[in-house]
Amino acid sequence: MSILFIYLYYYRFKDAQEKFREVVANQERLKYEKITAQYKSLQNHISPHFIFNCLGGLDRMIRENPKEATRVIYSLSDCLQHILITLEKGTITLEEELIFIHKYEELLHIRFPGSIQISKFIDQVHYHKKIPPCIMQMLIENAVKHNNFNSENKLTIIISSLDGDRLSISNNYAAKKEENGQIRMGTGLDNIRQRFQLLTDEQIIIQQTSSLFTANLPLLNNE
Repeated sequence: MSILFIYLYYYRFKDAQEKFREVVANQERLKYEKITAQYKSLQNHISPHFIFNCLGGLDRMIRENPKEATRVIYSLSDCLQHILITLEKGTITLEEELIFIHKYEELLHIRFPGSIQISKFIDQVHYHKKIPPCIMQMLIENAVKHNNFNSENKLTIIISSLDGDRLSISNNYAAKKEENGQIRMGTGLDNIRQRFQLLTDEQIIIQQTSSLFTANLPLLNNE
């Protein structure tokens, strides 16, 4: 009887040990995925092309309106600082993200004067909700990257809160095309999905027609 007990104890111990190893392996995998997502986000945000375009617009603004140029330089500095600091965090409040987007808009208006319009319809009861940092900026940059627009045919982006703790970011859609005629899709969406998967079981919902793109995102509770 005692031998049977020892065998049962041994196999139970081995089973528990195996499960523990699986838990540790999963935790390491999650850490790796989080670091990878943060690195990809950093690449998406702070690209030399992005900074070059901003500085190109500033060069003209410094000659024409030095005071305005100084204000925009501060906005660029604030944006870069926000990106570097908040990517170390899992989430930030919706209010913090909206403050960042306001500064980011100023940079967009330098790059594309008179060509982009961003409207926000956010219920303040959602301000304390959380989202991964820079998610809105990634979606806006995705819209800028993959659409044809100009001052006559503006890129219109609408950010709105929804019932059920959701956030909608939509834009009119006039896709750029590859030389072979294939519509280009935003690779940044995979990164956004990955970042939400690390935080919640709630799914992001992407809807796209020939003229409209919409991302429906979950708003998270305080951790």
